[in-house]
Amino acid sequence: MSTRRIAYLQGPGELLHAVPRQAYLFLSGFPGSLLSEPARLLRFVATGLTCGAAQILLLHVLEASGWNAIAANATGLLLSSELNFILSYAFTWGDRGRGRVSLACITRRWVVFHGSIASTGVLNLVVFSVLSLAVPSLLAAVTGIGVAGLANYLLSDRLVFRAPAGVRQQRSSGPDSTNITE
Repeated sequence: MSTRRIAYLQGPGELLHAVPRQAYLFLSGFPGSLLSEPARLLRFVATGLTCGAAQILLLHVLEASGWNAIAANATGLLLSSELNFILSYAFTWGDRGRGRVSLACITRRWVVFHGSIASTGVLNLVVFSVLSLAVPSLLAAVTGIGVAGLANYLLSDRLVFRAPAGVRQQRSSGPDSTNITE
């Protein structure tokens, strides 16, 4: 194993970032990488689809185990939201957390992430409620999902997982050079 890939494990708290960083370094080596900046929207969609599937799978499994449907769906939603944060942090915006990231930075991102998905959930309901007065429910729902999805992407990109100042200049120094402390 190369020194470059294990050097970040030296020091307290570094293990927290080991798996996402190893996965990011592995995937970033492919030509035309799925981890390129232009592919971020594709990663966002893949993360959303994965988390949606996880929520539906949990709903099915918990209901089959005798859970009430509302409790099963709520549990699936909560757990898929946590999965969404992990995948967003490590995969969708993984390039913005490659260096040493403080626990305070991760906590801030987690809190802001959950605030943003709660607000876009409300936006989805508002768009649906207004549009359903004039158009069929299915069209209103699809529009609400689309508007909320776009808002969620922009909030995640510009606020939740924003690139800290100076990261663009440091990227050219190599995949392990970014030092993010926010």
